[in-house]
Amino acid sequence: MNPLPLKTRIKGWLQSVLGYERFLRAFAWFKVRTLRWDRREADFLHFLSRLPRDGTVIDVGANLGFLCVPLARRVAGGAVLAFEPLPDNRRTLAWMIRRFALSHVTVYPCAVGEGRGTVSMVLPMRGASREQGLGHVVDPTETPERGVCFDVPMRSLDEVVEAHHPGIRIAGIKIDVENFERFVLRGARRLLERDRPLVYLELWDGPNRRESFELARELGYDICVFDRRTLVWFDPLHHRDHGNFFFVPRPRVARPPLPGAREMVDEREALQDAWASSPRRS
Repeated sequence: MNPLPLKTRIKGWLQSVLGYERFLRAFAWFKVRTLRWDRREADFLHFLSRLPRDGTVIDVGANLGFLCVPLARRVAGGAVLAFEPLPDNRRTLAWMIRRFALSHVTVYPCAVGEGRGTVSMVLPMRGASREQGLGHVVDPTETPERGVCFDVPMRSLDEVVEAHHPGIRIAGIKIDVENFERFVLRGARRLLERDRPLVYLELWDGPNRRESFELARELGYDICVFDRRTLVWFDPLHHRDHGNFFFVPRPRVARPPLPGAREMVDEREALQDAWASSPRRS
């Protein structure tokens, strides 16, 4: 059995000394305060910069709120719809919302997927450490991971937005749901087709990534990554190490009529009228 990394052992010790809830609050607060200097969050910060100040944004997998807080600050004139199904994470998220006075954030206590139902989730354990950032929906075809298990309600984004926020245009969606992204996207098909939001999500290499890419392209999105301080089209040969992706909606451009198209239609209609009025031979 491989020894646990030092970081994981320290994390477990801090959870034991501080208590789990106090640890989560301290960790979330620290992450918010240091986010702008964290090179690992450069992709997210670019996503943030592209959101309109008065937009409505969806945060799927809001976790402890350390990305939800900067999202809410960015769209101070709009709103954030945050989804977090795990109870301990959600309590910390609610504490963060109160601490930073973010009255325009609405929290939904459910998982997000393709439709309405109930799913099993697990919060993995590594030694004595609860890995609050790795909670995920249990795949029934795989051996369950050691951890704390939950049964939680699941809703689709199409259902929630249409039922509770009719007429609101969604400007952006951030998704981090540990290899369950394709189901979230399937349950947001109408929203994606109607509002054309910018989508930022983490995708591991594998079937989930491939299916997510296929759906995005079908709906008229380009697959991009943040590389050398700009968005570029994803190239699997050059961007093998990238795990964060931007689904960028292609502009809807009306095609100009073909030269002479109106004249062709008029001529065709005239020929049809002439044929209809001509005598028929038996």
